[in-house]
Amino acid sequence: MPISLRTQVGIVGAGELNALRQIGLADAVLATGKPATYRVIRATNGEILAKVQVNQISNREEIALIHLHRGDLQTVLLKAVGESTIQLGARCIGFRQDDKGVWAQFADGREVQGDLLVGADGVHSVIRQQLFSKARLRLVGQSSWRGLAELDHEQIAEGGAGETWGIGQRIGLIPMSQGKVYWFLTKNAPPGGIQGTAVETKQQMQELVKGWHAPIPSMIQATEAQTIIHTELNELESLNQWHRGRVVLLGDAAHAMTPNLGQGACQAIEDAVTLGQCLKDTEDIEASLNLYESKRVERVRRIVAASRKFGEVAHNEASPPCLLRDAPFQNVFRSIYVEPLEWIVRDL
Repeated sequence: MPISLRTQVGIVGAGELNALRQIGLADAVLATGKPATYRVIRATNGEILAKVQVNQISNREEIALIHLHRGDLQTVLLKAVGESTIQLGARCIGFRQDDKGVWAQFADGREVQGDLLVGADGVHSVIRQQLFSKARLRLVGQSSWRGLAELDHEQIAEGGAGETWGIGQRIGLIPMSQGKVYWFLTKNAPPGGIQGTAVETKQQMQELVKGWHAPIPSMIQATEAQTIIHTELNELESLNQWHRGRVVLLGDAAHAMTPNLGQGACQAIEDAVTLGQCLKDTEDIEASLNLYESKRVERVRRIVAASRKFGEVAHNEASPPCLLRDAPFQNVFRSIYVEPLEWIVRDL
């Protein structure tokens, strides 16, 4: 069965490039992605509220941020590990473990034994649910839609990505290669509050951005309705421990966060490389997993909180930041975006 790769857009930062460099994959990822030069925040009429040089945030030689399709990133990873090592159609439904090993249990009745089970099975992790049954996902009261459109890039400068902020909602645009633009729209909404068919969803998106500056309306129009992805944003209530026995969590399974800072997949990459290094440096599994947690838990907890704060401030309908101008807006944006990125890069 051929490997199917996702085509949504990912962001890779300096921390992830450093992690990928440790396993010899940084150059391949850099060759695939597009460096981000700046990020612009606009009002709905197109007025620039803030402009940040993201390629200078790190104050280092390496690039602070690059944009790439997740499918392209997965292609790099797949080539490195070898397609024969990936087994599809194997849905894990649980595990059992003792002092001799751990057995992953699959829906087709199979069990596979190993020394360690890594639960990297995402936001709705089956492994996490069995490992920490009281762990809970918290809805943040926002819905998000994502799409990919073919659009003339003349109105989106090379290397530039941006967001446009309205009251209680915002839309982001990231120019990609081959004339494509990735976009997301995030809006305050109660759980289940916005539903409909694919065509109805697209119509709702068009209505939400009616009258907004170019190329936003035409970008939504250029997106195929069936490809628009809707999710209700949530985050995982903080876990103090990511492992028990021979089972350990990684990525969204351990620390699902809102996408506001673009750090979800980034932190999963950091998790994976750090876990691998801890297992390499320490022969005892328990000691390795304790070391892994000591390096990762507090850093990720801080990033989850910063991402949550960004969403709360950007979507505040009582005091909408999009109504601010000049220094007041720039100060707000710096506190919720620039400063978190600075310490995320600095504290590697």
